[in-house]
Amino acid sequence: MKKLFSLLVLPVLGFTSLVGVTNAQFIKPNPYEDPSNAGEVEQVNVPGQGSGQQDSFVNVVRGAINWILGILAFIALIVLLYGGFLMVTAAGEEDKYKKGFTILKQAAVGLILIGVAWFILSLVFWLVNLTTGQAGGTAGTAG
Repeated sequence: MKKLFSLLVLPVLGFTSLVGVTNAQFIKPNPYEDPSNAGEVEQVNVPGQGSGQQDSFVNVVRGAINWILGILAFIALIVLLYGGFLMVTAAGEEDKYKKGFTILKQAAVGLILIGVAWFILSLVFWLVNLTTGQAGGTAGTAG
């Protein structure tokens, strides 16, 4: 058991320490250590902040629809896992296996339909942005 524990824990600890070392190279210096930089303010690009942002009504609606489709895809994935769980735990019961397989098929069809809906809506919003002359293609980015 100790051998298995060390085989699992040591690579994880080694990886996390490696990530910490590599991230330390990208840390910005503290501007308050140098008094000459204490008054400067750095501009941060946050969606919806400042001028030049493309947060039009169309892009807000697109973001909301993408958010809803993401939640639906997550729910379909959970249902897919539930159907697979029923199939695996059927233990020879034909009715339970068939029920799980049916749920699995229906969830897969749901995921495919969600993907097709996302593609069609992305195409429609791209065409709307193209015809209305709005630059860019994603919500919250400067074109």
